[in-house]
Amino acid sequence: SLPLRKKNFLHPIALLDALLKENIDSTESVDKKEQQLLSVCDALIEKPILDGALEIIDGNSALTIRHITSPTRTAYLVQTSSGRSKGNRSNVSHYYCQTELPYCSCRSYFERAKVDPKALCKHLLAIKLLPYLTNSEIHVEKIVEERFASLVVEAAFSD
Repeated sequence: SLPLRKKNFLHPIALLDALLKENIDSTESVDKKEQQLLSVCDALIEKPILDGALEIIDGNSALTIRHITSPTRTAYLVQTSSGRSKGNRSNVSHYYCQTELPYCSCRSYFERAKVDPKALCKHLLAIKLLPYLTNSEIHVEKIVEERFASLVVEAAFSD
């Protein structure tokens, strides 16, 4: 059974994951693989979400996307476009994301998820695409369980 399958639908992240693992031929050149991946994304993903994810990837640095993991939990912290969330009075500088659920704390994901169980946002898509569109993986920060919650709060609610 494919992951994230509920009530006869497959979440776009799970579908993309399955396609990436099986259909992007590893013997092809990097440019050809990127071309194949972007063609798949064009067919599966709304243009504004794909464009936003590609902007995040183009500007990626160690501070843009952080992957934190403890012995029992894993999450991603994705820096907001301006370092602060748009249309929000809080001082949020990062969004909390989980690709397994999937979930993102951004307003776009929240609004979409209210009406669509297959909701997706640019932050989740950027996390998934980054290793396939660049030569680098997302650095994993391994931390102790006690530090996990404080790190998420610190990154998501810092000034």
